[in-house]
Amino acid sequence: TARGPQVTNSVVVASTRTWRLRELNYVDGKGVERQCEMLEANVQDPAGDAISVTVCAVRRTRTGPREFLLVRRFHPPLGGFSIDLPEGVVGDSRSVADAAVKILRDTSGYTGKVMLAGSPPLCIAPAVSALSTQTVLVEVDPRAPGNSNPRPVSDEVETIWVPLDQLQRELDSQVSGGCAVSHAVWSFSVGLHIGHVE
Repeated sequence: TARGPQVTNSVVVASTRTWRLRELNYVDGKGVERQCEMLEANVQDPAGDAISVTVCAVRRTRTGPREFLLVRRFHPPLGGFSIDLPEGVVGDSRSVADAAVKILRDTSGYTGKVMLAGSPPLCIAPAVSALSTQTVLVEVDPRAPGNSNPRPVSDEVETIWVPLDQLQRELDSQVSGGCAVSHAVWSFSVGLHIGHVE
């Protein structure tokens, strides 16, 4: 009886301070033996859960539509800037929700309230890696103490608040300016568009 695709062997072939390159042997759905390579982080959660957290932050306004938080930062592998969501790692003895609030504060200087707790671990690039992230929805109240004059911990990240109904226009503008856009942000914008298509 066919057992379906499965990995049969895994060997680390190279390693750096933060990454490992692993060679995999696997059997595909037709029973053919194949090989591929994958990247994995040298730091892993002992429980096997995602150690990365992605924050979807929204901010209510008094008159206009809610705003969505984007971050613009330089990524050496890209050789340029990209538009992303705030993200970071879960620290020791910290829940995913607590990590999301800290990541938001460190990135933007804003404090927020978790509205939707962490998702299950979500794969990022399953064709080349088993890395995953958990997404948390956080709402920012601009009237809350500390949010009138936010001071981010990091000075390497530019924060951009965009009205939800202008998100795609902002992304198009960033791309025209030579900035890359993460698949998560673009997919979110497409989802907003689909929600308004009849």
